[in-house]
Amino acid sequence: MINNSAIHSYLRFGARIALTLFAWILAIAIMHQLLHDHSEFMAQIFSHLAIKAFAAAIGLSLIIYFIILSLPNTKTPRWKGVLTIFIWSVLVVIGHGVTHLGESNAKEVLSQLQEMMGLGGFILLAFSYSIFLAMPFIAGVEIGLLIMAIFGVPGVIVAYAGTLIGLNLAFGIGRLLPTMWVHKALTKIGLPIGHEDFDTLLERLVKGSGWMSKFGKLMLHNRYVTLAVSLNFPGNALIGGGGGLSLLSGMSQRLVSWPFFVLVTIIATLPVPVLVLLGLLNIDRVVEHSGWFHDFLDIFYRWAF
Repeated sequence: MINNSAIHSYLRFGARIALTLFAWILAIAIMHQLLHDHSEFMAQIFSHLAIKAFAAAIGLSLIIYFIILSLPNTKTPRWKGVLTIFIWSVLVVIGHGVTHLGESNAKEVLSQLQEMMGLGGFILLAFSYSIFLAMPFIAGVEIGLLIMAIFGVPGVIVAYAGTLIGLNLAFGIGRLLPTMWVHKALTKIGLPIGHEDFDTLLERLVKGSGWMSKFGKLMLHNRYVTLAVSLNFPGNALIGGGGGLSLLSGMSQRLVSWPFFVLVTIIATLPVPVLVLLGLLNIDRVVEHSGWFHDFLDIFYRWAF
């Protein structure tokens, strides 16, 4: 039984985290609005694409670093941790840029190819899309939505097939990665795991009695449900996207079974294609409003001010 003192401690701890995250969301919303208000000035300063991407990665790294510092019971990241945060930020920025580049240009390109594509063209399109989706930190789902919007029913089939191929391709790569490579990569970013395999590492990370450990155990125990939710969660590119999540799943030799992974991907990615085929989802509106995080920040800023 948990006594009242422990309950109050958990509540205070949770309230502190909630208030900290609320304060950071408010700060990010204000910065987001200021960037929009001075977009022309910022465009003059960061006129080159590489400079703009580097500045965005630095800014995101600083935000993440200070968020970590402001959270209770967290250690200050050392230089390897800071480097990991920066590399992760670079991947997120590149993935975001590639995705939006695809959104702006894919419709025009795909529209030009629409009349030229036969069965072979559709197979090639599905394969290309699956390769793109298998890349970690790339929000390839937006390209899939564009394919559905432009090609209709054939596009739904191409996007669904490409999604299954891409996610399972990433899973297969994760399954084939030599364990020694994984050990070296984790050691370089400051997570030495000795001779443990990936599954043992996951199980060790959720050991303990704190609420985070209990939450981790719950997710690990219901890992296939967690995976299905994560694959459909908006903005999952921040945690690796469908490709990154599938790659990590493939690195698990014991906890995640490939047949069950295939079943999860078949079911988890099915609702949108079915809704589109039944005419219950207007895919054009979904594509127009794919910038959900920007919309959220705008709504939050208007609500706060």
